[in-house]
Amino acid sequence: MKQFITLIIVLVLTVCCQNTKDGRYTQSEIESLHLGETKVMKIDKDSVQHIDISSCVDCKNYDFTSLVKDMRVIPLETTKESLVGNVYKIIVEDKNIYIYDNFNGGGIIIFNHEGKFIRRIPNGKGPGELYRLLAVAFDKQKGQLLAYQHPFILYYTESGEYIEQRKLPFGFYSFEVLPNGYIFKTLDGQGNGHLDEFRDKTLLVTDKDFAVKYAALYYPGNKANYSGYNYLYANDNGIQVTENSNDTIYKYVNGDRLKATYIMDYEDWKLPEKFWSLQGNEFSDALEKNDYFYFIGEYLETTTHHAFFLRNDYRRIQSVIYRNKQTGHIIGGMSAQVDKNQVLAAVSPISTYRDCFVSVCYKGKDDNLLSNSDILSPESKEAMKNLQEEDNPVIVLFNLQNF
Repeated sequence: MKQFITLIIVLVLTVCCQNTKDGRYTQSEIESLHLGETKVMKIDKDSVQHIDISSCVDCKNYDFTSLVKDMRVIPLETTKESLVGNVYKIIVEDKNIYIYDNFNGGGIIIFNHEGKFIRRIPNGKGPGELYRLLAVAFDKQKGQLLAYQHPFILYYTESGEYIEQRKLPFGFYSFEVLPNGYIFKTLDGQGNGHLDEFRDKTLLVTDKDFAVKYAALYYPGNKANYSGYNYLYANDNGIQVTENSNDTIYKYVNGDRLKATYIMDYEDWKLPEKFWSLQGNEFSDALEKNDYFYFIGEYLETTTHHAFFLRNDYRRIQSVIYRNKQTGHIIGGMSAQVDKNQVLAAVSPISTYRDCFVSVCYKGKDDNLLSNSDILSPESKEAMKNLQEEDNPVIVLFNLQNF
């Protein structure tokens, strides 16, 4: 997951997205949203499951190595054209790996599953070039990569060749592709003014022409804006939806329904609700001077496990908590113990692929010890042996034990 420095990214996004007034769009563009036909999405809370994570939130150490069932690495080819910057997001598809990094303020680089460099989409202001990239997604049905730079979505083939761009009549933070449209998560507390009665709804479902079919998840404007990492998480279980300062995790079911699936309980350590009404420096000072944990929407889920991420600015740490879906058992804490003879320190994943968590790691001095690992495959051990510390990072895919 991203470190505290990534708040800079949030500031950039806020500047780009927060003041969407009618003047930015023509009347016909606003009419194309068909807001008169938009419905408020139903939220099903009948079967929500409370998950008590309080026993792990404050754990100083936990044994990450014992959690890992298997682990494999994909070294990314290192050339002048393929150098990877700080990674914001990884999309692993069956054919390629798409990395959204901080190159020139936001770039996309494509590798295959062997780590072979395919293409970096050029940065610039020309057709198909990236400028102030804000979000990426993948259309599985069409095999297309999508990139959002306000107010356009750019469409590419799976190998990164430019197809077209389309203008969107609203701003947002992250998005995913649906079979018959799109789902968008706007910035919490930064609604689109021209959406009228739906301007404070932060989840929008549209058709392929961006007409807004459904809206959900009201966010009051008087709450501190502390934007999360993604908010939308697409995997084999569907699409999970999270919010800033809300400990509920939702699942998008279909057109008109959102299901509250999990609520994290950690009352003894939770940031009090009153703190969220503070603004600016008052809010930042409160986070840094009080020993509380809080959730800003960072969450991952595989077919077998959950990963919850809580922050604590007083301690300047992030707690990672893993949960087995089958048994309900949880393991995690603030500091992972890693046996460097067995696994890489891939303790904080940023994506998922099928039943694997996905991390990005750079080669360290101690990684030569992995030649004796019982967990890494022979191919992965050989790949690590040939890497240099100045090389591109490796993509790490790992499964967890049935603990």
